Amino acid sequence: MPDKPYTHFVRLFPQGNYFFGNENYSDSEQRAFYFQKSRAFPQQTTLLGLIRYQLLLQNDMLVPEKGRKRIASNKAAALIGDTSFAPLSRESSEIPSFGAIEAISPVLLVRNNGSQYAPFPAFKDWEKDENKWSVSEHTFHVPALKESPPKLRASLSKTNYLNSFPQWGAYDVKKDIEWGFRNLEDGSFLPYGAVFETTEPQIGIYKTQKLTHRQKKDRREREGFFKMHFQRMKKEYGFGFYLRLDLLRLDPLQKIQLESQAAVIIGKERSVFRMEVEEVGNVLAPLPSLQPSFTSGNRIWLAGPARLDLSRVYEFCQTVVSREISFRCIQTSVRNTNNYHGKLSRQKQQASPFLSQRYNLLDAGSLLVLKTSLSQDEQDRFSEILADPVFSSIGYNHYLTY
Repeated sequence: MPDKPYTHFVRLFPQGNYFFGNENYSDSEQRAFYFQKSRAFPQQTTLLGLIRYQLLLQNDMLVPEKGRKRIASNKAAALIGDTSFAPLSRESSEIPSFGAIEAISPVLLVRNNGSQYAPFPAFKDWEKDENKWSVSEHTFHVPALKESPPKLRASLSKTNYLNSFPQWGAYDVKKDIEWGFRNLEDGSFLPYGAVFETTEPQIGIYKTQKLTHRQKKDRREREGFFKMHFQRMKKEYGFGFYLRLDLLRLDPLQKIQLESQAAVIIGKERSVFRMEVEEVGNVLAPLPSLQPSFTSGNRIWLAGPARLDLSRVYEFCQTVVSREISFRCIQTSVRNTNNYHGKLSRQKQQASPFLSQRYNLLDAGSLLVLKTSLSQDEQDRFSEILADPVFSSIGYNHYLTY
């Protein structure tokens, strides 16, 4: 648990298909990409942006102007912080401040019966009689080994690993791994297919660009051609995250307002979610922490994405089961940004949002299996590697030990 208890729990239930942006290419100069697939989970910066906007909206600090809302109070920076999240270096001494928002937990999968889940891998097996994939009952059990096996990257399993995997028992490189969800209370496994429904991709051509005398019609339509794959959850599932708010940030006699909303819009294509806000006292459910416990087990589970130096992580682990996810966020300033609807820039500008540097993070659900014996000095060094004060301030680099 965090040093201080969280004050609120926020649930987001999608009201239909939704789309969270993703970068599917590595070339920074590539302007168009034909196939776009939504991420299953929102990025932590999306949640931060949602709460910052709702705090402004619900505390009367936004006013309509020409069909849009603009910030109209000099108290806004005190309420939500002067800037959005900036991915500073790990060595930076500047810890982000977001006004009344003191902490955000990693986003969780929630069910309408109160259950909470976090991403987790399990072995897959093929049921011949049922003609379908099933998940092994032994949810990622790693037996004690005399010799350390090679580092396993689930997304990059190569044939040269084959000779080493028979001693893993349930794992088969041809079947790979089922990335699903593990219940935070009882440890039960929930397959991905039990949560998400299959959707048909949307195919079309963007017609928003205007032709100039130097542009050709076929080029514009070629660059605007797209195939978008949305996500859709079964109706009993949604997202949830904990918040710690300083409710008396602006006035010691009047609490800041943050209440449930029938509809909020986040993500691409104006995806609609129902937002439920619950005030909580002491959080009883097991929650990820900034530092795992090395005494209760030697398997560290990433509850959310983490910015880690994998070359240094391998030094302390006998096995790593992981996948990577790209990270980039939109940066704005409350005092300087006057157009939140303008075209994004890849360079810092005074009057419009701009895109941050891109990072590759270790994705939620990744597992770090520590070496069987680590000295206290090694534990301390490994703790330093896992820590990232900048990213952990909004829910990244949080861990569980199982």
